[in-house]
Amino acid sequence: MEKTPGPYPPDLLLRLCRLAEAEPEEEVCGFVVRRGNGALDVVPLRNVLGEEDAPGLPEDRRRGYLADPVGHLRLAKRLREEGGLLLAAYHSHVEADAYFSGVDREFALHGGGPLWPGLEYLVVSVRSGSARELRRFSWNGQHFEGSILPLPQRENAARHPP
Repeated sequence: MEKTPGPYPPDLLLRLCRLAEAEPEEEVCGFVVRRGNGALDVVPLRNVLGEEDAPGLPEDRRRGYLADPVGHLRLAKRLREEGGLLLAAYHSHVEADAYFSGVDREFALHGGGPLWPGLEYLVVSVRSGSARELRRFSWNGQHFEGSILPLPQRENAARHPP
């Protein structure tokens, strides 16, 4: 994994927003990856919360997620084979702000530092079915620090008010 993936292109952020808006009643999740050819991609994974044993997580998919572990392993294998990298994990918040929750922090840390050094976390806030806010959380050496990402421009801005 890289230290900082740099800016995310607007089309990638738009894809994250659309994935979150497609499932406005539950948290969606997945990864942003750099393929072996250098291209950035969004890889959605199924939220299996409630299907798998997930101690310490809420049971309601509106308030939590568990990325499909089999899909995650398959993605890791594919990236290893093609020379790609995990850059960021993403998930959405339903009718809530884009923040890094206590549960998010707990599962992102191990032994006082990040579980996956260099991995960023992206959170999309979805309210009334529309993406309203995007935040990026990165490890600064002591804690995860958040910054706002620009919402991508929409063809139909009236459908997605700020």
